[in-house]
Amino acid sequence: MIQFTIRGPKVKGKVYKAFYYHSEDQNGNKYIQVSSTEYGRLYFPEEIREQFKVENDTDTMTDYFDKDNFRVYETHPLFQKVAAAIEEIKEYCKRREEKKNAEKNLPKVSRCKSTRAFKREYISKVRFPESGKIVYLDRFLPKQEAIKAAQAILMVPEYANFKVVVC
Repeated sequence: MIQFTIRGPKVKGKVYKAFYYHSEDQNGNKYIQVSSTEYGRLYFPEEIREQFKVENDTDTMTDYFDKDNFRVYETHPLFQKVAAAIEEIKEYCKRREEKKNAEKNLPKVSRCKSTRAFKREYISKVRFPESGKIVYLDRFLPKQEAIKAAQAILMVPEYANFKVVVC
């Protein structure tokens, strides 16, 4: 049985990496193209080759290498499964984008080398994207501790107007 997942078609528990896209042939018939991510012939298994006409124009004599691909037309019984996989990909991308946007304004903590001469140790650098402020702490701390320490430092009135604070 063939399943269509985000990563590609799945047959007998093995996923064959591929990508999907909508297209239209010269006659105006709409289809979904499924192309493997790997070069070479016979990438897709027999189960897929029995259901679909797999194309591959690889010519090793001229060093032209192509990837296996096949078309799933609207009239094919598995078209709805492939279309569902594309919708799943769109949902996945949407969720990933929402998560990325939600984390955009969170403080970022990174490890960097000390700016002091002859100091070969790592320190914490905390960036606050909303205010554009950066705080360097004189030692490397775990993420949450570094954020709390940097927020406490920025609460001190004498550091409130600075863009970069080194402690």
